[in-house]
Order: sequence, then C-alpha cells, then structure tokens
Amino acid sequence: MKAVPPDHFRRRVAAAAALLVLPVALGLHGLTAGAEGALAGWTALDPLPVDAPSRSTVLARDGSVLAVFFRQDRIPVPLEQVSTAARDAVVATEDARFYTHGAFDPVGLLRAVAANLAAGEVREGGSTLTQQYVKQARLQEATDSQARRAATATTMSRKIRELGQALAVEKDLAKDEILHRYLNIVYFANGAYGIEAAARRYFGVSAADLTAPQAALLAGVLRSPREYDPIAHPDAARQRRNVVLARMAQVGRLDPAAAAADAAQPLGLNPTPPRVGCESAAHPFFCDYVLAEIRGSPGLGTGPAERVAALLDGGLTVHTTLDPQIQQAAENALSASVAPGQQHGAAIVLTEPGTGAVRAIAQTGGYGTGPGQTTVNWSTDTAQGGSSGFQAGSTFKAFVLAAALENGIDPGTLIDAPGQITLDGFRNCDRGTEFPSWSVGNYDGHSYGPIDMGEAVARSVNTYFVQLEQRTGLCAAPALAERMGLHRADGSPLSRVPSFTLGVDEVSPLRMAEAYATLAAGGKHCASYAITAIEGADGQPLPVSGSHCADVLSPTTASKVTDLLRGVIDGPDPNRTGRAMTLGATPAAGKTGTTNAATAVWFAGYTDHLAAAVWAGHPDASRPMRDITIGAEFHDVVTGAALPGRIWADAMVGALGLPADLTQRQSDAAARVATQQQSDGPGTPSAAPGPADPRARRAGGDRDHRIRDPAPDRGDLDYESQNWYW
Repeated sequence: MKAVPPDHFRRRVAAAAALLVLPVALGLHGLTAGAEGALAGWTALDPLPVDAPSRSTVLARDGSVLAVFFRQDRIPVPLEQVSTAARDAVVATEDARFYTHGAFDPVGLLRAVAANLAAGEVREGGSTLTQQYVKQARLQEATDSQARRAATATTMSRKIRELGQALAVEKDLAKDEILHRYLNIVYFANGAYGIEAAARRYFGVSAADLTAPQAALLAGVLRSPREYDPIAHPDAARQRRNVVLARMAQVGRLDPAAAAADAAQPLGLNPTPPRVGCESAAHPFFCDYVLAEIRGSPGLGTGPAERVAALLDGGLTVHTTLDPQIQQAAENALSASVAPGQQHGAAIVLTEPGTGAVRAIAQTGGYGTGPGQTTVNWSTDTAQGGSSGFQAGSTFKAFVLAAALENGIDPGTLIDAPGQITLDGFRNCDRGTEFPSWSVGNYDGHSYGPIDMGEAVARSVNTYFVQLEQRTGLCAAPALAERMGLHRADGSPLSRVPSFTLGVDEVSPLRMAEAYATLAAGGKHCASYAITAIEGADGQPLPVSGSHCADVLSPTTASKVTDLLRGVIDGPDPNRTGRAMTLGATPAAGKTGTTNAATAVWFAGYTDHLAAAVWAGHPDASRPMRDITIGAEFHDVVTGAALPGRIWADAMVGALGLPADLTQRQSDAAARVATQQQSDGPGTPSAAPGPADPRARRAGGDRDHRIRDPAPDRGDLDYESQNWYW
C-alpha cells in the first residue's frame, strides 16, 4: 500500500479537525437556548429509543429457561448490575472526562487531534461517550442499509445532527443513565449486544462479576469489534486489552501494579455459543407449540409477523404451563419404547383437566432439518406447525359412549354383537339422505352375542359400537366430540359418517388429550393453552388468552363414561385391551386405538389430575406397523396397547410418582377394585368370563377389532372403496 506523505496526512487530519472543531467555533459547547433554536433545522431533537432490541426468554412453570429468542442477543441490566471495573474500563477508554464535560468536550477533541498529529495517523477520536451513544441509538433506529450508512457517514451534517441530539440527551438524562444506556446498546462481537450478553458469551459470568482484565478486554473490543474479536483474533484482543488496562491506570481507575499484573494474565475465555429458538430449546416441541401460540396472540401485535417480531426484539418474559417433571417423564417414556434411528415414531401430550394447561409435549427424533430430525410437530394441528393428523382408531368410541349416555341410553343396554353385520339407515346430517348399506366386522370375525357397554368398550367390539352409534344418531357423537375440543388436524369439522366411531378422522394428540380431559373434568371442556403470562421489557403484563372453559357434558354422563373407560384398564374382564396400562392404586380410564393396517396406533386416557394421548406410527401415515421390534420384543403387528399404551403408562407413572413395577401396580389395582366393590355393596358387577369363555378373545389379545369400513368421504353417498380398520 502506497504511503501517504506527511504533509498530505497533516492536511487530512487538519480537515478532520476542522470538522470536529467546527462546533467549538459555533459555540455549541456553551449553546444557549436561542442558539439551539436557531439550529433546530439541523439537529434532530426527537427522543431516542429508550430500549434497544433485546432477547426474550421463555420459562417453564418452575421458572427454568425453556428457550430464548432474539435478533440481537441483548440482556438489558441496570447500571448497578455492572461491575465497577467494567464501568471504569469503558469510561477510561471511551471518554475519561465523561463526568466533567457536557455533550461536547473541546479539551478531549484537541487532545485527540494533537495525539493523531504526533503519531502520524488517526489513533484517537474526539466524540464523547454521549455522542457515541447517540450514534449507536441511530443505528438501532435504522431499518435499511441506506439508513445505516447515513447514521455512520463521515459528514458535517451527520456530526452536527449527532451533536444536537447529544445536547438534548445531556439535557434530559443524568450521566449514569447515559452510561447505562450505552453499555446496554453497544456491540461486542460474536452476536453479543450489551455488556451482560458479552460477559456471558466470553466468560460465562454476569456483568456484575466482571473482573478488571475481563472488563478491559470487553472495553477494548468496542473500538473495532471485528479487529479485536477475542475468539477470532486473540492476540490482537490481548494487546488491546493491555492498552485499556494501561489507560485505566493512567486516569486513576486502576492501581498501576494491578494493571501490570492483569496484563500478564491470559485472556481466560470461557466462550458460550449463542443458543436461540426452538432448535436450541430444552424441550423443542413444546417450545414449538409456544411459538404457535405467540403467532396467534393479539396482545403482541396485529398479525403473526408483528407478534414474532415482538418475541425477537421485545425483551419479553413468557411464562408457560410446562411442568419439567411431567415433561421429563414423557421424554423418558418415549425413549424407553422407541430407539433412536427407528423409522417409526411417537408423540405424547399431557394436559391438566379442568384448566387446559398443557404440561408436556414430546416426540421421538430430534428437532431440526438434519438426518432423523423434523420441524413438524406431530402433536399439534396443521395451523400450529403440526402435521395433517393421524386416524385415531377406536379411541373415538369414547365419544359414542358419551353421546349415547347423554341421550339416555343405559350402560347395561344389551346389543347382539355378531362377528360381522351389515347396517342400513344411516342418514347424512346435512341433507338427510341415506348412506348405502355398510358391512362391519370384529377382529377375526369373532361373535360376542348380547353384551353391554362395559364389555363392549373393554374388548373394543366394533359391531356393538356401530349399532350403538346408529341408535344414538350419526350426528350426535361428532358434534359432542367437537364441543369437547376435538376437530380434524387440518381445522375442518369431524366427519359425519357411519365409520366415525372407528376413528377415521385424522386428528392430533393435542386435541385428543384435550377431549379426554373433558371427561376427567366432569364434562367441563377447557381449551388447551401453553402461555400463562407475558411480561414486556418494562415488567408490565401483556394480554394473554389463558384458560377458557365451558360445561359441554353433564357431570353424570362424564362420570358414567369414566367408569366404563376405567373398566378398559382396571376392570374385571381378563381380556380388556388396556390391562397393562394400570396405574395401581390411582384410578385411571382410557381407550386403545389401532387404525387401518396398523398405520397408526393410539392410547388416550386420564386420571383425575392428568390426561394424556399418545400416537405412534410412521410419520407419513402410509406404512403399517408390522414386523418391528419394540424394546427387546418383536411384534408381527403393533396395537394400541403394545406401543402407545406402554408409553402412556410409563409417562403417567413418572409424572405422578407411581411405582414403576407393573406387577406391583397390578396388585395395587386389584386391591383397590376389590375394596371399591365391597363398599358398593349388592348390585356390583359380577366377574367377567375368564379366558376359557367361548366369547373371549385369544389370550393376551390387546387389539381393537377388524372391521370393513367405507373410506371417510366427508358425507357423500357414492363412496366405493373398502378399508380394514382395527
């Protein structure tokens, strides 16, 4: 590079000095109110932004950090939470006379000009710390590259405007407040904005704990974040740190001997890379659900983009419903049943009956775009960033039970359940036209004869339930399920077709857990939610949706359904489908579900305090769950009890702190049921037939039953295709 002749350099420095000294010539350092008014057209005296963009934090129920979001990783802190060493280092380096001059420092300016002339190069600037704060604030206000260039342009117009703004700032703010804002706004390289984020990024400490050498390193970065980046250029950063230490000693902010000792120390970096968004969250799929709620929160803006911007820039504190113990139990249950790398997956949602608070969301596989990862949340609806849903199989039978009981049909009603049946008389809910005849069969064509609701639901007998649905009316059960919070994952209404009871609609685990929680809450439906409160950067609360509940089912009906679904888990029938899901001394109710060719398998159930729904299958919902190994056990075909039921039970055991040993739980359950039967007195149900009974399914059976079913057609009459559902 060609050297600049000394005379040319001096002329350039003189020109720069003239530009910087011009305010002195104009008398701006002692500006009167009249002179200030005369320059109103040159100086932008509009208020500067009080708060620069800062990170938002998402918290779990116990206050632990779930995730952080930011465009600029900034954590504003009050000045008293910045160590004295850090304040001294910045003031000594950037503006040693900060507390003794106004917005403009003619002494500092002339000193800088003299130093630059003596050195033969520009080594020092003449801007005060207040002027530097104004420049940084203007950069934060800039919304495009043109505005950013204007905020940093080396022009007389920009300098005069900047000085005018500095005069206004000095007039309105105390020196400590200016320093506080400056420390929170400046950039320290490596994505760290503000002194707190920088302290954490480079040393893993808070700004309050910064030592003199640490503070000197950070103060040195401010001159040129790229050149003095401690990670990319450690040698240059160390040299610059030592210059700052010497300057601190020179201006009386540090003992000279201590400065010399500190200069001999290594950098002592403990770098912490930035972690942002759901991909870096402790529980990414729950985080994804929270983000979906943020996009739908009117209190944060007029549309999804504005609301996400508030999260990225607004310094929000978002409090959520996530319970770390329950979340960990859910994740442990998944990992115990689905090994990494397996092609099938599973998802679970646990929610609180009576409030709608979602306590856990988890799924197998990682969150991201790499191999074996996905950003599709299998637990939520399409509009929430989820999948298009999965057919739910016989878990829908619970809604037919509820509709029948609500319409006055007695649980003891006997219906002949042959191995296969052809039904007529189903009518379209909208047009009143009749559906074609429909043939339905049980698993292996097994015939049960006359049975009641208890036996039918415990063994998941298809030919019983389609006849019960016919007696109830085709429209009642879907309408009730919708009032309980269930809809198709794509947001459309549930199908009003004869096969509704067999779970042909694609739904999400979130909505299934919400609907079953309605039964646990005695018929009170509470919409699912994840955010309990949001605080702005100023600590003030912002509007949130929170809990919304309504009674949609009579408590009597809900109680009867619960009694029937408890029979699936802890009833006397030895061939009940949910017997391995027992929670021992804790009463539990639930239902298995297995869909066409086992492409999706489910278990949904609840206790008084917690409801959960588990889906398992191939995410593309097209391949059957056949010939796979779960844990150490090989399955020719997977059923609702074999995989999702096991996950459900393990998650509930961990969440509720119950005995993990199944034998112990079965013993506790038997004792509880026996005690309950004794207290009920005469009229209690008699023991169900044992395995030798000719109506019993094969020993160990835990499948729903095979049926012939028309494909869901959303209500048309002319469907032709036939599918098999279990």
